[in-house]
Amino acid sequence: MVYKYIRYSTDKQDEASQDNIIREYLFRKGMIADRTYKDEGVSGGKKYTQRNLFNLISTLQPGDTIVVSEVSRLTRRGIGELCEIVERYFKPNKLRLIICNVGLDVNCSDIDPMTEMQLYMLATFAKIERNLISERTKAALTAIREEIDIVGYHISKEGNRVTRLGGMGGHREGAGRAGGEKSHKAALSNENNAKFYKYLRSFEERNGSFESSNGKNQQKWEQLAHELNQLGYKTSSGMEFTDSRCRNMYRTILKTLGEV
Repeated sequence: MVYKYIRYSTDKQDEASQDNIIREYLFRKGMIADRTYKDEGVSGGKKYTQRNLFNLISTLQPGDTIVVSEVSRLTRRGIGELCEIVERYFKPNKLRLIICNVGLDVNCSDIDPMTEMQLYMLATFAKIERNLISERTKAALTAIREEIDIVGYHISKEGNRVTRLGGMGGHREGAGRAGGEKSHKAALSNENNAKFYKYLRSFEERNGSFESSNGKNQQKWEQLAHELNQLGYKTSSGMEFTDSRCRNMYRTILKTLGEV
């Protein structure tokens, strides 16, 4: 029998994309999937024994085929976990593994060294990608926390006003005028914010006005951060200044004060 396996974390569009990749591959090869197994809302960093994948691979019969859109659907935990899956389940049961995006069709009863190396290289790349995704997520959350520290809220993609992170996605308020005015007044109520704003104006008088684009005035942002740190100034959350933190505070404070 031929089994499709699809794993996605939150994006339904990703589910459809994986399914399309698999269906197109099988169509080209003249194959038809008998059943589909899914892990919905599950990260690839979660161990395979805690996923629906385990129910699939532990019940497959010799000669069965499992098809995935890419190796990261099986695991993002690297060579160790993929090796365990292959050695414990795929090889003994003489299973067939198809990875559609690279056109890899593996007869696991007799894997040659070159194919095995390719398989484990793909697992390594999947783990690296997982780490990059994690770093981007942490950077985005840090930027949101800094914005909340400065003005008291962050507007989410859904248009909700988020005043803290954590728990069930943070506390959300209506984006009403009263809440906005209160946050605007709070923008400079923090002593560190007020000191930054005052020094910012002095710096611009000496060096010219900043532009809001991230790609402009890089040296000026770095110089501003250096001068603020030399003076012992801190961000609203008590951190040292960097060029990115200066840009974030600049844009956010001036926006709340209606100056940009």
